Amino acid sequence: MSIYEQTRDIEGWLMPGETQLLYDLARDFGDVILEVGTFRGRSATVLTSGAARRRGVRLSKAQFFSIDINPAARLLAYELLRRRGLASRALFFHGTLPEFRAKFPITPTLAFIDGDHTYEGVLADLAELSTLLAPNTPVVFHDYMNPDTPGVSKAVDEWCQNGFANVVQTIDASAQVLTTTRCSGKRRHYPDRAFRAARGELMLPLKHRIAARMPWLVPIVRTLKGRSRTE
Repeated sequence: MSIYEQTRDIEGWLMPGETQLLYDLARDFGDVILEVGTFRGRSATVLTSGAARRRGVRLSKAQFFSIDINPAARLLAYELLRRRGLASRALFFHGTLPEFRAKFPITPTLAFIDGDHTYEGVLADLAELSTLLAPNTPVVFHDYMNPDTPGVSKAVDEWCQNGFANVVQTIDASAQVLTTTRCSGKRRHYPDRAFRAARGELMLPLKHRIAARMPWLVPIVRTLKGRSRTE
């Protein structure tokens, strides 16, 4: 069964070709994955599934970071990955990309950008990526080909025209690019001990904090847990 068939029941907008692309890239380059835009965790499931089959690397060494400004996205996506046995190497962060960078000095080996779809919002993300990503890093921009979100392609095209990346291919609604030497990020190792400590601090008490602030989420999570017991 393809990775698209395995994840098509999760709410989201990934099409077959771009789903397979994310999976393959995570399998080949998924040491440290950065996702901007969590939503319900569909792309997170695809990416961590690919990283779980990282060639020559144990899953226990993969690091997956996902960022979203919606605090509810963290709980829903984390529960989804937990049910599929993929949550142990995933860290979900509530906030913006600059806020994330202030706390986590990582150098992604792969990035998936599906956050703010406005021209100004994508430009802001690209400004951060220009100093975060090292050269020769694959990046996938979702909704690049979507006519309803012209700001994405406009901003990405300008970034590439300014020499920060080259377009590798477009597939379904996405564009894959490869960063150039104009991106000034430096390859550095984020210690696994630091990753596990940060994940424990952010994720383990998460359900208690969110349940107190957003009690309407509790029955949704209970429903998800009920499904997992019957599957």
